[in-house]
Amino acid sequence: MYLAPKGYYVEQDAWGVQQKLDSYTCIHCQRICFVAAGTDANEFFCFSCFAPICPSCKKQDRDRPSDKACSHMERRLAAYENRMAFHKALDREKEWWGETPFG
Repeated sequence: MYLAPKGYYVEQDAWGVQQKLDSYTCIHCQRICFVAAGTDANEFFCFSCFAPICPSCKKQDRDRPSDKACSHMERRLAAYENRMAFHKALDREKEWWGETPFG
């Protein structure tokens, strides 16, 4: 499977030496990662969600049991939004019933 670069980065030092890097974003932690231009970035790839990941997430991915799903940022954000909606609904009930709903 070929991973196309999502961005391009050129760094030039004080002596005029350029370093060209391809960039991609880790789907698990949203970290921007760089690899040498033209090299294969598939070394850091999550085969659970089929997306590029950073080296630290790859290490966590190796230590994760195979039956546990990977947790990428979109799933964590959705869980957070669901929790906030639940707490907001509880606050509305408190306003309706007073401080204790059964007292």
